[in-house]
Amino acid sequence: MALNWSESYLIRALRVLMPFFRKHGFCLSEIEFDGRDGDYLVFSKRKFLKTIKIKVIYNPGFDVIYNKTSLVQLKNKYPKFSSLPNNYHGEKGLQDILKGYILFIEYLFKNNKFA
Repeated sequence: MALNWSESYLIRALRVLMPFFRKHGFCLSEIEFDGRDGDYLVFSKRKFLKTIKIKVIYNPGFDVIYNKTSLVQLKNKYPKFSSLPNNYHGEKGLQDILKGYILFIEYLFKNNKFA
């Protein structure tokens, strides 16, 4: 049985994101694919008295949202990451953009910019 577009992109996104977020204590708390609101994944973890959530939107368009902050827009404040693309094309493009933003999130974690 062949996978449809949503299923194959979801699998690709999970393969890239799950190891990273698990390493940082996050779990997959919400998943939406093949829905009218688009496709996205929400990773969350409890820290003290609040829950930290990071939403990865991969259809339509692309963005990573943390605390109402768009990482696609925030990247422009960091010269090292300003060249990250705003969108992608195809499954390989999704994989590549996710890997780039994982490096950006890792940098933000290490420098106490969030989470």
